[in-house]
Amino acid sequence: FAGFYRAAFPAASFTGVDISARAIHHARTTTPSAEFFADDAVTWRHPDAARFDVIQAIDVLQLLVDDAAFDEAMRTLALHLAVDGVLLMPLMFANTPPAVSHHRIRSRPYFDRLLATLGLEVIDEAPVYYWLVDGGPVHPLARALFARMGPHALYLVDRLALRLGLENQRPDHVLSRAR
Repeated sequence: FAGFYRAAFPAASFTGVDISARAIHHARTTTPSAEFFADDAVTWRHPDAARFDVIQAIDVLQLLVDDAAFDEAMRTLALHLAVDGVLLMPLMFANTPPAVSHHRIRSRPYFDRLLATLGLEVIDEAPVYYWLVDGGPVHPLARALFARMGPHALYLVDRLALRLGLENQRPDHVLSRAR
């Protein structure tokens, strides 16, 4: 993402945080003009108490299976957000989350209560996925067709389904309804 943002917004400054020192080493190598920290997003604090206009948390929060860690990570993000700043993050919500051990999906009311305590509000929401994280359609013929056509076809159909406002109705596949 650092490279993408650097190309799209060359006059902006960028800061990245990742728990993986290896990922941070790679980021520093590929985008030396940005600052990067190998640290835990739950407890990290910018050494200069910097606040940011845009904070992006992609594929992070759902990996925090402990609610206290999730809440603290959200507090950390809010602490670093500038007044009128924007937090971008895909989240999945489910009243009955799937039983998996590597991520945790919370209910929308849980998330809304947390946002209220942090003084944050949702200003826009859009569906992110239709089939992509589910691996495509379940029908064997459709799966075979997409396997033959490749990932670009699945991506294009996924985007088209979202544009048409279609909702994936597979309740056991809550990840397909990321927002």
